[in-house]
Amino acid sequence: MTVSIKSVTRRAIQVAFMIAAFAIIELAMPQVAHANGHKGLKAATTKFHGKVTAVSATSITLHSKKTNTDETLAVTPTTKVKVEKVAAAIGDVTVGMHAAVESADGKTADAVHAHAKKDKVKSKNK
Repeated sequence: MTVSIKSVTRRAIQVAFMIAAFAIIELAMPQVAHANGHKGLKAATTKFHGKVTAVSATSITLHSKKTNTDETLAVTPTTKVKVEKVAAAIGDVTVGMHAAVESADGKTADAVHAHAKKDKVKSKNK
């Protein structure tokens, strides 16, 4: 069996095109899957960080020190809440806590992760 350089080169080009085609398909699949609502892929979420300035059974308001803005998001029965990394209810979140809120639509909180502000320990180096 003789293998010519021409056939090896042709085969290498075919393999390269197949790899490129699979790479393009792989890059496109998350968008297609997301558009079709397949589970297992993370939807694009917006995260809000800040100090809790108001909280009720139906909403939470955060103040971002970084942007000096307030953001109010609706809270629903499906909103997952954690306080100090432990599952909790929205009623366990209090004004003055710091929180990160995840939202798929920018209006409704999908998850709230709240914690008490930790005091910074000042080091005395002499």
